[in-house]
Amino acid sequence: MIFDYNDWKKKKMVGEVLVTHCGAVRSQSIDDILAVVEEKINKEIEIESVKKKVFHVFVECIQNLFHHVESTDVARKQFGDDLFCAIFLCRDGSFYRISTGNLIDSKNVRTVEEKIDKINSLTEAEVKLLYRDTLYNKGFSEKGGGGLGMIDIVRKTGNQILYKMYDMPGVSDQKFFSFDVYVC
Repeated sequence: MIFDYNDWKKKKMVGEVLVTHCGAVRSQSIDDILAVVEEKINKEIEIESVKKKVFHVFVECIQNLFHHVESTDVARKQFGDDLFCAIFLCRDGSFYRISTGNLIDSKNVRTVEEKIDKINSLTEAEVKLLYRDTLYNKGFSEKGGGGLGMIDIVRKTGNQILYKMYDMPGVSDQKFFSFDVYVC
């Protein structure tokens, strides 16, 4: 499937759009983005446990973007920023949806798909066990994480991660990685 960013963005902005960020996620911008998210959540969500869950999952998603988006010429040419990524928080019916998108090196696609598919195939109890095992036995990677982000998202939400890899027009070594998670 050939990727069209404007079409993708239009589909992700369905429902009530609470927060959008399109561009690099740099350490100095994370606090600003999270302050906006916290303000919107406090204003829009009444149930305290849902507020906490939405905020926690948003933090995990933005941290994944911060740690895993790689600088690319394709991103600079296509989107005007070599570290381009997008993140949206929308109210979608009775759920809150957090959507992210970024370029991924084609050689990493299979590894990412296998990891998400494995996590998505687990029962709630198995996700908790995998989380504990990863937390206590894996240590941390050179990018700062121990592989906990996606596991924690599924653990916190009880929902699968929905994802899609899009072919980039005229680019064979990168794909656009679209990631959605629903929180209720």
